[in-house]
Formats: sequence, C-alpha cells, structure tokens
Amino acid sequence: MAKNNGNSNQSIIQDFWSLIEYSFDDIKNVETKNIRWGFFIEQGINIFVAKAGEGKTLLLYALALQYLKEGKKVYYVDFDNPVDLPKDRNLPEVIEKLGVEDLLVYINTNHYLRYLEKRNKGSVGKFLKELFEAVDNNSVVFLDSIQNFIDTNDQKQTTAFMNMLRKYSNLKGLTFAGIHHIARTTGKTKGHTQIEDMADSVYMVKAFKDGSLIEKWGLSVAKQRYRTSSELTVILKDDFEIEIDDVAILDETILTILRVAVSVIRKSDKDLIQKELKEKIKEKLPSVGITKIDNVIKEYTQKGLFETIRGGATNKLFYKVNEDSPYLSLLFNNDISEVKKELLDIVKELEELPEEIEITDDTGSIRIFKAPEAIKNHIWKMKDEEAKLILDKLKGNTVNSELNSDLETLVDSEDNDDYIPF
Repeated sequence: MAKNNGNSNQSIIQDFWSLIEYSFDDIKNVETKNIRWGFFIEQGINIFVAKAGEGKTLLLYALALQYLKEGKKVYYVDFDNPVDLPKDRNLPEVIEKLGVEDLLVYINTNHYLRYLEKRNKGSVGKFLKELFEAVDNNSVVFLDSIQNFIDTNDQKQTTAFMNMLRKYSNLKGLTFAGIHHIARTTGKTKGHTQIEDMADSVYMVKAFKDGSLIEKWGLSVAKQRYRTSSELTVILKDDFEIEIDDVAILDETILTILRVAVSVIRKSDKDLIQKELKEKIKEKLPSVGITKIDNVIKEYTQKGLFETIRGGATNKLFYKVNEDSPYLSLLFNNDISEVKKELLDIVKELEELPEEIEITDDTGSIRIFKAPEAIKNHIWKMKDEEAKLILDKLKGNTVNSELNSDLETLVDSEDNDDYIPF
C-alpha cells in the first residue's frame, strides 16, 4: 500500500510540473511593462482619483487621443456622464480631423440599456466581461467611472472587479485606465482599499485652471507598483494634445509652506539660515509642525526651488529662492489673474533696472527695493484694477525709460509684514 501511494504521489507531482511547464526563463525572459509619459502603465491597471470638478474625464479624453493618434484601438466605456458630453467637448470633431474615427469605440449607458434589452437580463459585471472578451488584443480600455460599475464599498465586488481587469490585462494585453473619486470624509480614495491595493498605479489628480478652463493637471502618486514618477504635471494644449512636465505639488500644506517660505526669503532684509527660515515660517503658520516645515524645506531644496550658499564670518548655510525653478509657477501663477500674470512678465523683462531703486510712497518716505523680486512681491497683493493701471503705463514705456514714477503704485501705503501672497 505504502509503495503504491508513493508511486501515486510521484505521478501527481510529475503531472503537476508538466501542467505548469515551469522554467526559470519564465521570469528571466518575460517582457517588462512599458511606462508611458512617466505614469501610465501599459498592459496594466491605472486609476486616477480626484474630487468632482477636477476634469478627470477630460484627462482621460486627452490620454485616449494620444493612443488614437498612434493608430491604437481605444475603447471608452462611459457610464458616468451625459451621452452628449463628448460632442460638447468637441471630441468627435477632433477625432474626425485626425481621421481615426474607426479606432474609437465609445460606449455609453444607452448601449448598455440596449444590451440589457436584448439579453432580457444581465448585469454590469456580465456586460464588462463580454466586452473584454470581444475587444481586440493589446487595446486600451478607459472606464468612466469605477463607482458606476461596482459598489466600491463592497470588498467582494471590488476584488472580483479588480481581478477581472487583471485577468484580461494578462490574457489579452489590455491596458486599463479608470476614474475614481475621493471620499469626502477622509480625502482619500473612495470605497474599499482593494481598488488601490490591486491597481498598478494610482494617481491623485488636481486641476489648475484659468477661470473655468483647465490648463493642466497635477498628478501625485498614491500607489506605485512600478517605477513611475511620484509627481508630475500634464499640460493640456489644443485638440487634447498633452505635454508632460515632471513638476507638481498637490498637497495643500506643502503648497502653503512653500509659498510662505518664498515670501519670507524674498522679503527678508538679510540672508536667512535654516533655523531662522523655519522660525519665520512657523510664526506665520503656527498650526503646522516644525518637523513638517523642516522636511518640506529640505525636500524642495533638493528639488531646486531653494538654493543654499555659504557665507559670512561663520561660513553658515544661507537660503535663497531659485528664481528659475519651475515650481514657482505652481506656487503662485495658478492663483493670480491674467492681468497680474502679464504685469509679472513685463517686470521680469526689465533687466536694465538697477540692483536697487528708490520709490517714494504716498506717505513721503523713501524705501529701497531690490528689483525685480521686491516689485513682484507687491504685485501678488494688488487688486486687479491697480495692476491694470500700472500695466497700461508700463506698456507705454520702453525698458530704458525712467520707471520710478510708474512703479510707485506698486507700493502699498502700509507695509504689512504678515502678508502671505496667496
């Protein structure tokens, strides 16, 4: 008996190895996934999370268009928006202009209702399964949005849904991109953690707008299975064209600390060492911990927003703002009006201004400013009407003109040291 059991067990073992046909080459020679734009994992599961109004659908339209331009088959499943939204956003017009209408399959709730009517019964899960079976291999599938396909608070449903995406990603080489929402109570990904846990990449999305129009999105990684970028900006151009910049700051506390830090350094009448800089920031932001301030200053010194130089009798390390840092536009320019942006651009061009200029304010006193940084600091706190008056004056001058009289308006009658430019 024992001998027969041994032979039986040996047979089962051999049968098992023949079934899976394991070889070391299966991990050595497997193709690695392609990471597009630094954040989008092909043949993987990508989730984009944001609150309402951040342009999540518009972002997916832009990503879909990039694939269509390359001749890639795209399936866009939209159960979240009105059926006329693509037309309202001029999506059909752009697609016809590119001549790629045969490559896009856009499925909305009307198509699902027709499916149910013909099936007599069914579910979203069955609909998606049949869809994934029917789509072309190596296609891109956009899902807008996840909460319309499953109950995201139900662990069983969520796990089954994410497993289905993984199955077809592996079997058919499908690339998935899904939209999800932020929970109001926690500010994190809505629903069960399986969505985040089982995805390949999860990015928090924040829109930067000019009025009501979205100019770009900041993407910050929440889940990173592969070597994707931790922060970046997706810039929206005409006809859904996008440009990627590896600069983004989404955390409101970090934004606040950096804005205050830049303001403090620019307005200081002396160079600041790290301890002094942290103390001045803490004065203006008493609710923020000193450790948080310290970590943010260190991180963005490494990222090039701040520069450190040694000087003085003790050769201490002083902090300066790197005026060429791309982070500055994220800190300030997204929050100011067009007229102020134009005024800042003109002031930026006034390279012939002396190192220091004298401006007489309406109290009659004289102040010395380093230009153009000190002038910029006043622009942040101006009213649009005041900026417009100065802009009109400066437009009428040449760079070599005497500008003191025109720049007087940049100075407030009271110097508010507690002012934070945002």
